[in-house]
Amino acid sequence: MQFDFLIIGGGVVGMAVAYGLLRRGQKVIMLDEGDDVLRASRGNAGLTWVQGKGIGMPRYAELSLQSSDAWPFFASELSERSGVPLEYSRQGGIDICFDVQEAEARVASYRKLQASSPYLARYFQWEYFDRQGLLTHLPGLGESIHGGTWSPHDGHCNPLLLLHALLTASLKMGLSYHPGCSVQRLESNIVGFTANTLGGNFSAERIIVAAGLGAKHLSPCWA
Repeated sequence: MQFDFLIIGGGVVGMAVAYGLLRRGQKVIMLDEGDDVLRASRGNAGLTWVQGKGIGMPRYAELSLQSSDAWPFFASELSERSGVPLEYSRQGGIDICFDVQEAEARVASYRKLQASSPYLARYFQWEYFDRQGLLTHLPGLGESIHGGTWSPHDGHCNPLLLLHALLTASLKMGLSYHPGCSVQRLESNIVGFTANTLGGNFSAERIIVAAGLGAKHLSPCWA
């Protein structure tokens, strides 16, 4: 079988890329390590967060906001395709500040970010609350908290269910998935790329390395 894409790594990044490609009719093969490996996709908080993203990089901040706005549709579609609920919620988030200096710096950076982009000036919403104002949202807040910023864009999902849903939906759409398949070396050739593993070689026209920290020793292989 001829594959359009070879993806190395089956974490959230690799799985999300595979899911998007499969939705567009591409033929995808994925090589992944075993379930016993440490991976950030199982150890993160599952935040779909906008606050703090792209300070000094307006385009990144715009992409973060656009991604957050796309999440409700994505979560609904993925759950429908996979039958797996993501436990996604978007009720806003609070980023606390411990002292007045941190609060002033936060407010100044958000205002500067909005001033750097017409899109962010129009769509990025946030508000600063002092400690008393935060108590409405966070009862029992410690005395050491000065205040914090709140944004309606922030949310979260269950990262374990997200990974499970992406794999389930991708398999239904034809993903050729090979777990327990550690890649030893990547090679480029005139027709594409080949991954050498202990279980054989796998090839595709294009390659995406989504192996997290493992990418460090794989990517230079054809440099």
